[in-house]
This record gives sequence, C-alpha cells and structure tokens, in this order.
Amino acid sequence: MIATSRKNGFTLIELSIVLVIVGILIGGILVARSMIESAENNKFITQLQQYSVAIDMFKSSYKELPGDSRIYNSTGNNDGVIEYCSSCSSTFVAEGINVWHDLSAAGMLATQYNEAADWDDINPGVTVPEFKFGSATGIFRVGQVMGTSTVWDGTTVDFYSNSKIGAGYQINDMFIQFGRICNLDVWPYNRLMCQIMTPLRAKAIDMKMDDGMPNTGELAALVPYPDPDPGWPETSGGMWATCIGEGYSASSYAASTDYLIDTTKDACALAMKINYRAF
Repeated sequence: MIATSRKNGFTLIELSIVLVIVGILIGGILVARSMIESAENNKFITQLQQYSVAIDMFKSSYKELPGDSRIYNSTGNNDGVIEYCSSCSSTFVAEGINVWHDLSAAGMLATQYNEAADWDDINPGVTVPEFKFGSATGIFRVGQVMGTSTVWDGTTVDFYSNSKIGAGYQINDMFIQFGRICNLDVWPYNRLMCQIMTPLRAKAIDMKMDDGMPNTGELAALVPYPDPDPGWPETSGGMWATCIGEGYSASSYAASTDYLIDTTKDACALAMKINYRAF
C-alpha cells in the first residue's frame, strides 16, 4: 500500500471564511465608533443649545446679560456686551467666564460654577463648562468679535481667544465658543482657544445645527491660535492641522471656504452666534 501524506494548512474555503469574519469584525468596530461619535455630537449640540436658551432666559428675566450683569458677580459692568477686555491692550475682565456662574446662580443651569476672579481664571468644570470629545476636554466660554472696522475683515484677532472667524460677521457679534485651552500651565496659552475636533466632525455638527459652512450662518468655525505645546498630538515642528484651508495667518476667510474634511487630525474649534450685539 502506498502511504499518502496530508499537508496541514487552510483550504481556500477556510481562508475565505476567516476573511469574512475579520471583515465583519472590522465593520462592526467602525460602525460602533461612528455610533459613539454621532452620540457625542448629538450630546454636544444639545448642551450648546441649552446654554443658548439659558442666556436667553437670563436676558428675559433680568434685562441684562449674564457675565456682564452685576447681579451675581463683581466683575460685570452692565454695558450690554459680554466682553473679555475693556481696553484690549491692557485691561482684561472676566465677563465671558462669569456667564456660567451667573446662569447657575440664577438657577438656569443644573451644574454650579464658581465666580472667576480674573480673565484667565479658566478651570474646566469649576468656572467654565467642559465637554469631552474622545480623550480631549473642551470648554465653553462667551465673547464678542473685536476689531476696528464696522464689518469683521478677518485680519484682527477675534474675541479673547486669539482665534479668527470668517468675514461677514460684525464687530460685537457675540458667540458661545467651544474649543480646547491650548496649554493650561503656560501663560498666555492658558487663555487661548485651540483645536479639538476634526473638520469632518465640525462639518457634521454644522450641518445638523446650521448650513454646513464654516464662515456663514449661526455656527462658525474658529481658526485656532497655533498650539505651542509640542506634546499635543496635532502639532509637529510648529506646524498644525488646518480646519478650513486658510491658516491662522491668512488675511481673510472667504464665505465660500469649506471645511477640509480630508484632514484627519483635530483642527477645528466652533462658535455659535447668540442673539445679542453691543453697540
């Protein structure tokens, strides 16, 4: 009798089955990740809208703006604008941070926030609300567009975040900002707003809330100040990812500029316009 030998190994059918199983697992992971991100986006949108409603309620109840009012804090000057600096070259104030203290003191927020002693008293979860996108913690604060012309020209640093916003918004338009504080341990970067989400995620949120464009409508993209912290994963040798195709040093941001959704790194911060302007 002739002995036959059998080689150990996988048949094509077995390999095909393994590949199908691996594909199903990878697909499941991607679907789960997408569902988690979508749930995070919806939670963020709800939180942002609740803050806008709370500011409206405060204004309706007291005929003043939270942070700017002196009813609950000692830093407001009640001049009709939630400001970061009264003389931006020298005098800084905490109104944009004390919005949250005033809203919580008035019973319009469930979470209680402490009064900020100064313009750089930014403590996530203590003086300002926080929100986590994955492993990154972002904060909310309020401020107005500042500049020297009647219409924002994209060339002057906006609010008190040292980020920029697109042309078409007017001086003293007020926004709820959301982003990551660049570096909590190093001045002045402990007061600057930096990137926290990918352009694709920012566009998804913008499409749900507004018109899907970064420089028009009620929701705008902030072009953040370049993060100086070399430990932040989105920076490399002083370079950083771009949110809308025009960097921080650009002279203006056209209304037609779109989110760079192919950018896979965190590159965007956001700002939601609220219905009050100072004159």
